Amino acid sequence: MSEFTNHAINFFIKFTKIFKRIKISDVSSKNLLTEEEFALYIGRSPGWVYDRLRKKGVLMEHKHYFDVCGVILYLREQIEQDIISCSLNLKK
Repeated sequence: MSEFTNHAINFFIKFTKIFKRIKISDVSSKNLLTEEEFALYIGRSPGWVYDRLRKKGVLMEHKHYFDVCGVILYLREQIEQDIISCSLNLKK
């Protein structure tokens, strides 16, 4: 029975990922972005974004992102302004 349950759960996870895909047009109109949305917006993987978050000084809390109950929300407009003014460097 547990093997069937595992298969059912894995199928459900794959099924929800198909419908959860984010579109760039949906992201460009938001100010607060999740990690997946921010990664899509800058054309990188969520792992890459996570690495930049953990490097001290690249993305600053309360300026570029907020931690709300364990969910990190990125401020798209502030990050864009800092990239344009060359005060934030998100190297590849």
